[in-house]
Amino acid sequence: MLAQSPDEVLAAVGDRLEGVVVTWDTDFKALVSKMPHGTRARFRKLGRILFQCKESQGRNRLEQVIALLDFAFEQTQARPDTRFIMTIGASFVRFDF
Repeated sequence: MLAQSPDEVLAAVGDRLEGVVVTWDTDFKALVSKMPHGTRARFRKLGRILFQCKESQGRNRLEQVIALLDFAFEQTQARPDTRFIMTIGASFVRFDF
């Protein structure tokens, strides 16, 4: 995808491919989030990893949490809702199951 592709286009393609979008764009969080049980999610097959740290810290943070990411992803794939949603901050990691 082109770097300037609209979020909605990226989300639609990712949803069709059942992919995981890695981003620093906090607006993307609103597009891809877990919905309460009984409500309809817009992109029902798309996951996301949202970085909430400086881009210069991203590689280091990813290296620090990659084993945890792998484990959580495997666990998610065994659930009925297989979307993988993760937030990586400067001093925290959060999963939305």
